[in-house]
Amino acid sequence: MSLQTKHFYEFGGFRLDLAEKVLFRDGKPLPITPKVFETLEVLVEHAGHLIEKDELMQKIWQDRFVEESNLTFNIKMLRKALGDSASKPRFIETVPRRGYRFIAEVKEVLSEDFRKNETVEHFSSDGNGASNGNGVKLIVENLPDNDSFDEKPAYQISPSVHVISSIRSRPVLYSISAVIIGIFLLTGFFLFKNSTSFSQRFGDSTGNQRFLTVEKLTDTGNAKAATISPDGKLLAYYTTDGGKDTIWLRQLTTGKSAPIFSPKDERIHGLNFSQDGDYLYFSHQNKGEPSNLSRLSILGGTPTKILSDFHGSYTFSPDAYNIAFVRYDETGSVVMIAESDGRNERRAFASPKPRHIISVAWSPDGESIAYSFGNGRYDGGGMDYGIFEFNFKDETEKSLTDFKWNYLGTIEWLPDKSGMLVTAREKADGTDQIWWLSLPDGKAKPITNNADSLELKGASVDFSKIIAQQEFLNSSVWVAPTNDLSNVQAIAKAQWDMAWTADGKIIFPARETIKTGIWLTNPDGSDKKQITSNDSLERSPTVSPEGRFVVFVSTRSGRQNIWRMNADGGNQTQLTDGEGENNPTFTPDGQSVVFNSIKGGSLWKVSVEGGEAVQLCNGEKSLRVAISPDGKKFAYFGRKDNKRKLLIKSFPECNLLLEFEAAESRASPAKIVWAKDSRSLIYDHEDATRVGNLWRQSLDGGEPQKLTNFTSDQIYDFGFSPDGNWLAFVRGVRSHDAVLLKGFK
Repeated sequence: MSLQTKHFYEFGGFRLDLAEKVLFRDGKPLPITPKVFETLEVLVEHAGHLIEKDELMQKIWQDRFVEESNLTFNIKMLRKALGDSASKPRFIETVPRRGYRFIAEVKEVLSEDFRKNETVEHFSSDGNGASNGNGVKLIVENLPDNDSFDEKPAYQISPSVHVISSIRSRPVLYSISAVIIGIFLLTGFFLFKNSTSFSQRFGDSTGNQRFLTVEKLTDTGNAKAATISPDGKLLAYYTTDGGKDTIWLRQLTTGKSAPIFSPKDERIHGLNFSQDGDYLYFSHQNKGEPSNLSRLSILGGTPTKILSDFHGSYTFSPDAYNIAFVRYDETGSVVMIAESDGRNERRAFASPKPRHIISVAWSPDGESIAYSFGNGRYDGGGMDYGIFEFNFKDETEKSLTDFKWNYLGTIEWLPDKSGMLVTAREKADGTDQIWWLSLPDGKAKPITNNADSLELKGASVDFSKIIAQQEFLNSSVWVAPTNDLSNVQAIAKAQWDMAWTADGKIIFPARETIKTGIWLTNPDGSDKKQITSNDSLERSPTVSPEGRFVVFVSTRSGRQNIWRMNADGGNQTQLTDGEGENNPTFTPDGQSVVFNSIKGGSLWKVSVEGGEAVQLCNGEKSLRVAISPDGKKFAYFGRKDNKRKLLIKSFPECNLLLEFEAAESRASPAKIVWAKDSRSLIYDHEDATRVGNLWRQSLDGGEPQKLTNFTSDQIYDFGFSPDGNWLAFVRGVRSHDAVLLKGFK
């Protein structure tokens, strides 16, 4: 006889599925946390009997120290899910100063699935079901198994119900089940012990490169920092609408989503589930202030602040008692450790400058912390990012791999410590992808090959579900007459930048494949053609005043350097060969190109004919400068007296001439254009809702004047046609969606 037993409890229209750990009401699953479920399970199993608070807490949290308020909170959430009342209870009765009692009538249901033509004998002591001694009636469902049988969902009650015998048959049934389960567990243990590691199981025995496939879980373009619960059943993410961030929770089995929290004025940066799945941790920040870390029940409510003044990544110890996090100071990156509630902060280890810790991950055995490091996200093409491991026992660190990347982000240990999954970019012209790092040999290879960037965001505890965030820029070139800036029209898909040529055409980078080339088109979008076609990223085209040359950024040499070409795309020549450069612009005489060094943001100048570059302003950071038409001044957004300012300085002496108060803006520098009369500056600025518009600031002072009234999207670049009759700009938004990575074995 083949037997499969499903175990349920039923009470007042609810069904408690012990195998799936799901509570159903009228056949529909209810969203409750694992700890709330455990609380209900204990109460129901002891229905009709008082359970002391200490006993209940011990059953739920075992030997972990927790405050009684945690139990009170669980009972409150449980009553909310059941629609119960403390003053007039139907399910849970409070016994003051002692504990709780489950008072509803409970039926224990054993749904037995037998092979075809097999039978089982049922006995009954009273014809109404046998009691298990705890006020729970024991019932068995006998479901026929035949070739045409369609298995019903676990929460549906079969109309065919039979009563099981006396209580003596229950130990027999459980003994059989225990033997079967034991055999499976032992078999699984030995199979696992003799199986290959997580890393080896992912390898391809044919020697061919194999990649994970991507399945979208959201499709709104507005699901950020998605993460998955340890049991793989819940997805959390946040959205931004109207400048306000909101945390959402989704049941992956049903696809239903619900908002659970929205901070009043702060911006959210990241989300992570607690190891028991009961809480969400999220980092949040007011403008200009350090980040905070708070804990929120997945049922909502008021968050509890855990940490303040921390930066970047954090990770929990395997026993969930401690949290490690990154804090930056004048010496570099410091990894701190505190108890999981934020108390007892202490210094663990430090990584001195110029090394910059990006992500930390506590090892599964609790003996070490791995961290990814580099010298800044937007590196010019160097392979300067790696992974180290700090060991607590001997307080030493070692490199986990000799492989170096152009960028590294989130890192995640595999459960058996045989390797790691990491977010990484191999080259400056690539996209962020998920990589597999095998340990201890340190071999690394990409395991996704997506056209869009993918950032690792978490995995279920058994790694059966791996979540990533897919990100891409959805932007276009738009054109409007300067006498009617509300009359805008999109003419071509574009990435980031644009410029006008001397004969009134628009030049811009566009991505036809994973790589980005430079294109040329008429202002109405006609006669579109590609003028660079290298296997690299190319962007930031700028045209010389007389129209002879175009300078642009390219990664074709392995780093992000400045290149020059003729207006038709011919005679392409490398102008710089440093560690990385960006933001090129011509001097008004067309003889020199001014640009930024990526490392540090210092200002440099090189002849348009090539040669040695010269540093300006004593190496002071001056990003995305705009040089005045007379070549005597330049403007940029910078910081002075710890405030953001619109600064005007002499060129090339760099003496401060004027300054204006400026609102905080996005992390990347805003574009500035001088008016033809040199008496005002036009720049793009984003409001609190992340919508970009153009503003004009007169050099005579006064409040800036708003020129456009867009209600959506960001502005990445803009410029006026040579005759001044047209304005072109690149405008769009970054899209973020949660994806499931499939194929990891």
